[in-house]
Amino acid sequence: EDQKLNDNWGNILTIAVMTNHAADSTVQLAALRAIWSIVALNSQYAAEFAFRGNGLVVLDTTMKRYRHEKQIQEYGAGIASCLSSDKNQAMLLLCSCNGTMVERLVDALYFNSCSALKALFRLLVASQQSEMSPDNLIGAIGNCTNQRGGGDILSNATDTIFGVIYDCPKHTGVQIWGCRLLSALFSDERLLTSSVTESQHNSISALISNVLDHLEVILSSENPRAVHESAICLLSRISDCSDDLLAGKEEAFSRVVDGIILAQPKSRTVAIHGCHCISNVLHIRENTSTVLSSIMSDFEDEEVANIAMNSVATLTKMGFQHTLTLLQSNDTLISSIVGCMNRHSKSSSIQIAGCEILSDIALDRYLMNEVCSCGGASRIISILYNLSGDSKAVCKAFRALSIIIGTCDPLILRNSSAPKSVLRAMETNPTDICIQVRGATTLWNLGSRHSTLQREIIELGGIPTITKAMRNFIASKQMQEKGIIALWSLTVPSLLERAVTSRAIEAIADAIAAHITTVKICEHGLGALSTLATSKSMVNDVENVIDMLFSCMWVNSDSANIQQGALAALSKISIDQPSHQVLKITPADLDVVINSMRSHILVKGVQENALILIRSYTFSPANVNVIGQSPYLLGLIKTAMSNFQGSFRVDVQDLLHLLPSDNQ
Repeated sequence: EDQKLNDNWGNILTIAVMTNHAADSTVQLAALRAIWSIVALNSQYAAEFAFRGNGLVVLDTTMKRYRHEKQIQEYGAGIASCLSSDKNQAMLLLCSCNGTMVERLVDALYFNSCSALKALFRLLVASQQSEMSPDNLIGAIGNCTNQRGGGDILSNATDTIFGVIYDCPKHTGVQIWGCRLLSALFSDERLLTSSVTESQHNSISALISNVLDHLEVILSSENPRAVHESAICLLSRISDCSDDLLAGKEEAFSRVVDGIILAQPKSRTVAIHGCHCISNVLHIRENTSTVLSSIMSDFEDEEVANIAMNSVATLTKMGFQHTLTLLQSNDTLISSIVGCMNRHSKSSSIQIAGCEILSDIALDRYLMNEVCSCGGASRIISILYNLSGDSKAVCKAFRALSIIIGTCDPLILRNSSAPKSVLRAMETNPTDICIQVRGATTLWNLGSRHSTLQREIIELGGIPTITKAMRNFIASKQMQEKGIIALWSLTVPSLLERAVTSRAIEAIADAIAAHITTVKICEHGLGALSTLATSKSMVNDVENVIDMLFSCMWVNSDSANIQQGALAALSKISIDQPSHQVLKITPADLDVVINSMRSHILVKGVQENALILIRSYTFSPANVNVIGQSPYLLGLIKTAMSNFQGSFRVDVQDLLHLLPSDNQ
């Protein structure tokens, strides 16, 4: 350690000592021990031994000659494990002496050599990461215990390694490196894609059962943390295998995974790979929820919390019954989820997973209340504000909020600044149609919960935000429909300024004009117009709006709801209430009204709104002349009186007296 070795140290030991005293096992043992100490001490010395002289050839020869000497095999395997820690040196070991070094290491497995397991693991990983096929190495491992020539290389190799770790249940190193080597074998592409033969399938399936049994034995005895970590890494690899290899083993698999996590609650490695196993196998046991809840609560590490949250999200996606199973075995799961979201409030992935979980849980009304009382609603709302720039997180938060908003206490919504957060999310993502649609829907739901929320939305500029979204996505039927409903719900005349109201009316009119054949948009839009447009002075471009309304009536002449809504809107827009100034009606416009009355002669709402509109138009003498020239109107009015016994909100007799005498 204190002095630099001679550059020729490797040749001195291998040639001057080992080769010249090849028949003396004591000398060989001492030389191997010295080499092992040197290469383990310094990576530079290890590289010198590997790449200079014939050190690897002598090592191979010695291990072959003394293949029945346990100590020599262990020292030789120890040297190989040190050299293989470097990828380039590992590849040299694989290729040296025509590949016979692998055979030497496999021979060392007869003595349950921990170093041989370590070296083989590193060589297998190096071969898997290179262009070299690992099959020769896997085949050599399998031949160790399968001398009869049957079976296949993959199942034989795993059987060999399992035999070693099974024979040494108390040897920590063997357990650790045996599990790691098995993990490397179970990463074989053939196991992940089900491209194995029937015999391979049966062998590997049986081996998995044996591994699970052995790991349960490990759990039953006290073992160091590193053993459990290696075991959970192995289980993580096994969980990646095709479903048919794991069929029927889900309960045993989950039992071992839960046991390891509970045995090592503070191990980051165990937590990460344990969650991976739970997500892959998708089997819920009594302890599963407790295990995941403890991981979320105990670890400040964001990566661990993220994996745990996503594992829970995967399980809840399996169906509501699985969600109930998780909750029934753990009363604190919801609070653990919310707590984890609060601790990692800046993690988009954790917030997204949390929203998905809470959405699945809140499908039950009782659980919905628990989500809100545990702070779930406040947490979801805060995402809309704090992560407003993350469109995926915002969409997930909107979905979760839409589920719980109907039963959530309005006080919670107010204290969480729900309107402010929703508007922040919409304003930050003006080009995201998903956010705009869900935002408009949420504003509608908020406004319907309490008048104070409605007032807050209006005061914070909710109407301009909605109308902007409707203009930006005029071609989207969903955006127009949700936008109209939201605007309609915010109709509070005492709070609305004229300019704001006019902007809302304009957006609704544009929506109807753009989707004039879409019944829902027309129905909602006309209803909103009849509420907002209380006078023609509220409408900026009144002539165009009126033309649009008559066109809508004509195009949708078979819809009684649209006729009724359009007539109601026209009766308000056509007249200025304070001055009683009324717009002029054309014969063509009157024909549309007459057609509506004739087509829906038995619909009271259509007849009544038509009569109110006609009565409004009679405030202008010019309109009275136009109306009086129609040969059909008088008969329709009398028919309406007869059908509904004159029970209208307008004095029909007064209307008849206003018509020209020759018409009467």
